[in-house]
Amino acid sequence: MPDIRFIGFDETAYCDNQANVKLEGNLIAGVFSGKAVTGNASSGYYFEPRLAVPGLDTVYYTYTTTRGCSRQIFKPLTIRGAAEIKFTVQDTCFSSNETDSVVFINLTTSDDPVVSWIWIFGDATSGKNDTSFLENPKHRYNKDGMKVVTLSASTNYCESKSYDYFTFGAKPQG
Repeated sequence: MPDIRFIGFDETAYCDNQANVKLEGNLIAGVFSGKAVTGNASSGYYFEPRLAVPGLDTVYYTYTTTRGCSRQIFKPLTIRGAAEIKFTVQDTCFSSNETDSVVFINLTTSDDPVVSWIWIFGDATSGKNDTSFLENPKHRYNKDGMKVVTLSASTNYCESKSYDYFTFGAKPQG
């Protein structure tokens, strides 16, 4: 019976938002399996972290000879839940006075504590003020219009990023 081994599948922990990993073994006729394993021998096998549940998971690699003898190895994995990024704004209208700012409301959830936030407000004309590291920041827009706002959150293990479009405009005059 030949020795079997994973090739290039070295990590022991994955975030559930990481890209798929192509699974390869040293024997062509080997078969991969597990809760988060997809594919087949002709299309290739992949470990898809987004299909795994945070906690412990296992990927198996099995080789069966033409005589029906089989050998199986496995790789235990730790799956970390990445932050689920969600946010909104308190109001899309602002006045032209210098103190009126848009308040961003961070609705992000995470099993692991978030250790850093990065907001990009889509307002290049504001220079260094286009970025904030606060959990729930405010930003003063100089011009109305559609803006793409991006929020990134990092835990000790995972990084997440999401964006949304907002159309900001002047407050109606009464």
